[in-house]
Amino acid sequence: MSAAANAGMVLVAAILVCALAGAAIGSLFDASFPLAVAGVFVGFGAGLRLVYTRFRDL
Repeated sequence: MSAAANAGMVLVAAILVCALAGAAIGSLFDASFPLAVAGVFVGFGAGLRLVYTRFRDL
């Protein structure tokens, strides 16, 4: 598998994990959708950071 495919999967995985975590936390406070959306944005930032640090040498 190419480095670009790995980088894409890392980015998507980070977005999904953060969105699901936001939805899970939001379900406790009856605000699952807003926190899931916030999780998508946090996951995008975290995913970009992960991709940058892991694939910096390419």
